[in-house]
Amino acid sequence: MSLPALSAPAFRRCTQRHDIFGDSGLSLFSVRAGVPVPEALNQASMLMTSAVEAAYRTADDVGSPTAFGTAYLVEMAKGAVDAAVGALHLQQREDTAPDPIAFLHEALEDSRQKAAQSRTAKMRAYHDGRASAFQIAIATLEG
Repeated sequence: MSLPALSAPAFRRCTQRHDIFGDSGLSLFSVRAGVPVPEALNQASMLMTSAVEAAYRTADDVGSPTAFGTAYLVEMAKGAVDAAVGALHLQQREDTAPDPIAFLHEALEDSRQKAAQSRTAKMRAYHDGRASAFQIAIATLEG
């Protein structure tokens, strides 16, 4: 019996190209188009970890309220990105969760095939018992 695939479907939402430092129209850096949103947010979170650390070090060195305010703002932005990443991962798990009834039907068919192919009465009884348990579970879930 093969288990249902648990891999995530390809994300439909991807980044758009976004030029950085491009005031003159000749940007040196840009965000690539076509990067799945969860991956882009993950990268942004990692970059913001360094930005938060740098902002707090600067605030400690300078000691001004504006510097500490900047550090707090960067940390809040990172929190928003991390919350979005968490929500996307949760949605992805929910979207890719196997249908329990389909899984049980597949397991039932597998048990029936193995019961039919069993060489001993003991193995046949084992697979028949499994098939019976799957039938009960299916009936319970289907109501």
